[in-house]
Amino acid sequence: MNEIGWDDAIQSYYFKYNPLNFVDGKFKDNTFSTPWTVYAKVPRIKRENRNGYWETIAVNPNDKFLELFSRWGFDNIHAGDIKDQIFQMLVEGRLNGTKEFDGKNRNFWQSFIYLFNLTLQVRNSTTTQYKKDTNGNVIETIDGVDFLASPVKPFFCTDGGKYTEGFVNLAGLEAKFIGKIEDKERFIAEFNGDANGAYNIARKGILLLERVAKSEKPDLFISKFDWDKFTQKTASH
Repeated sequence: MNEIGWDDAIQSYYFKYNPLNFVDGKFKDNTFSTPWTVYAKVPRIKRENRNGYWETIAVNPNDKFLELFSRWGFDNIHAGDIKDQIFQMLVEGRLNGTKEFDGKNRNFWQSFIYLFNLTLQVRNSTTTQYKKDTNGNVIETIDGVDFLASPVKPFFCTDGGKYTEGFVNLAGLEAKFIGKIEDKERFIAEFNGDANGAYNIARKGILLLERVAKSEKPDLFISKFDWDKFTQKTASH
């Protein structure tokens, strides 16, 4: 990663990197080079098995990173550059061993990657959950929830009820809606991971049609590189 730091204005840990730096050899030719800055201050849900029942838990990776750095004794958890502190503590042997974190005994790197992956978890969804009350009766605990929340500015986030309070921001998407006001309001309220999936399936269809129009025997396989290149090109339109 190019930078791991704390953004005082946003009050969030951030990570700057380019996917190209994480691959070697021939894979570099199939990796789209784009610098990213992702922020940990995003709403997320995770599922945990508790006493035989899966429960949905709200979590903010930003708070968890704060807990992680505190648990491992970082000198300044709100310093601008956390990356230098990580390297210094590594050299000093202060990151050796394991510590209990988030209910599991993990080393620092396992906990760090776990939280980073959680930060990148753009789609957050779950079906209806159940558990037993104190009398052993099975009860419903939550209706299905499905929301998108990007860790990249301008922090696009759809409505996920109590899980996204204070975060909902469609980043200008609502301004592009064409149709009746009532349809627009329903769209804003109901846009979720399935809607986003349908939109991108349609975009892949456009890419395939372009190939079919150019060749009698088109290559219909869309690689990650092809998809990244296409979406980067169309993002500006």
